[in-house]
Amino acid sequence: MKERDLAVDLAAHDAAWWNLLDSLIDENALRYESQSRELIQYKNISYNFRNSRFTFELTPFGCSHTSQPHSSEVATSLGWSRLGWSKAGKLAKLPNLIAYTETSALLKWNSTY
Repeated sequence: MKERDLAVDLAAHDAAWWNLLDSLIDENALRYESQSRELIQYKNISYNFRNSRFTFELTPFGCSHTSQPHSSEVATSLGWSRLGWSKAGKLAKLPNLIAYTETSALLKWNSTY
């Protein structure tokens, strides 16, 4: 693949990622806020969304997050994100983390969105 073709592919992927993220935030802002409060309270949540399973676990410093397409029996770990100590700081950052996690997983698995 030529360098120029790679740049075009990366630009298209970036545009798709940001467009999907914007769409998910518009459609799910209230759900993200609710899930963030639930995560703060219970320290973990797990749910199904668009043919995928998402799990978030709060730690003292941040949050680990995994996802799994329903077509697979193996969870794909998407990572861990530092959120800091304070409850207010975590509550402010968690909605975006959930949206970013869903966006990355849905694009990775080429789900219909």
